[in-house]
Amino acid sequence: MKILPEQLIMGSAIKYMNLSNLISLSFAGSNCTEINLFIDMNSVIKKLYSMNDIELDNSDPYGLASAIINLCGHYRSYFKSIGVITNIYIIYGLNCPKMNETYIKDYNSKSMMDYMRKRDTTEIVCNNIKILKLLCQYLPRIHFFDIGYNETSAMVDYILKTIWLGKQMNVENIILSKDVLMLQLIPSYNVRVLRPYKTIEGDLSYIVDNNNLWQMFCNRYRKCTLPEKIIPTGYFQNVLPMTRVPERGIYSMLNLNKCFTIISSGIDVGFLKNDNRLYSQDVLNNILESMDVPCNKPELIMRYRAINPNYQSSYVLLMENPELKYLRLIELNDPKSLNEISSRYFTLNPINLEALM
Repeated sequence: MKILPEQLIMGSAIKYMNLSNLISLSFAGSNCTEINLFIDMNSVIKKLYSMNDIELDNSDPYGLASAIINLCGHYRSYFKSIGVITNIYIIYGLNCPKMNETYIKDYNSKSMMDYMRKRDTTEIVCNNIKILKLLCQYLPRIHFFDIGYNETSAMVDYILKTIWLGKQMNVENIILSKDVLMLQLIPSYNVRVLRPYKTIEGDLSYIVDNNNLWQMFCNRYRKCTLPEKIIPTGYFQNVLPMTRVPERGIYSMLNLNKCFTIISSGIDVGFLKNDNRLYSQDVLNNILESMDVPCNKPELIMRYRAINPNYQSSYVLLMENPELKYLRLIELNDPKSLNEISSRYFTLNPINLEALM
């Protein structure tokens, strides 16, 4: 079955009525005047690779780029209507860093096999990425990053700590993504993950934040019962490698209830703090060892390194993308060139320039 680019991408365009309800609830009491919106392009187009019976209609060779830019316009228009400025970061990564193969054998191998098997789809995606790179230079506060094989969550982490750390007065962060690894950024930076979810019943999209992280993780991502005794969300980045991440081919070490029980017992006896401070996995492992809790320390550390956004952005992302070390955001004020690009590449599926301004 062939699918038009706009059909694919607009699945991530949450209807304004639902979006308004979600934003009002999650940001109640916020004095936010500016939003950093991170768009996980891999999540947006993942269906092209994960579903065998779907192919992209390529009658317009740049329809995919047009649809992604119009998705930006969709969200920018909404936030503009409520008086909020948007900085939009479109990030495309394959979520399979080469270094991760040294941490976990066959890391995310299924996703990579799908990517390599659908060569025609990959060629279309790559051609549209080139146009997105060109176009976004001329769009105000819209930036595109192609990070190759790396984890998209690592790039979000890198942008937040490189550009925005300490500058976030009245600025909030939203990540548009279906990727479970993004949830680790919620306690780290108090971000919200906006998760598009549409069914035949309608738009059932939701926001995951610090207040509902465990509930949403259990109910929506793992389809399991929420443990009785809740631990601080700062431990989410430890619970993930200690349990399972089937989205990356990482399977069960401990079940969720057992993991919660171990950490809760550490909090009860004072070895661990009952707050949202972040423990690296090697530090947590040492504490668990002092509590006589058996754990496979080497494997846990490798799992943590493979999926943790802060570790990945600090050590793996820059090694595989050294040009990011001196990150510079380009915004060219050149309406003539912008119009020329628009008329040259987007005649069949025009981009809504007015919504992007």
